[in-house]
Amino acid sequence: MEPGESMFALLPGGVGEMVATAVSLGFDGAVVTGAHMVRLFTVVLSLPLIFWAAEAIHRRWIAGGRDGQAE
Repeated sequence: MEPGESMFALLPGGVGEMVATAVSLGFDGAVVTGAHMVRLFTVVLSLPLIFWAAEAIHRRWIAGGRDGQAE
């Protein structure tokens, strides 16, 4: 993957805009689309794990193990 293609694949923004910009600059649009979609799916599919970890951290260290029970 060329540095320009990887830059457009990793930039935040719409897939269509990144592909149109990359193609207009002479890069391969299919490579940019594929890498951009892999990045987006990775972020979206990892969100439940991140929320689970944040909840566990909150319960253990912030709430003091009370699990939201009032004293």
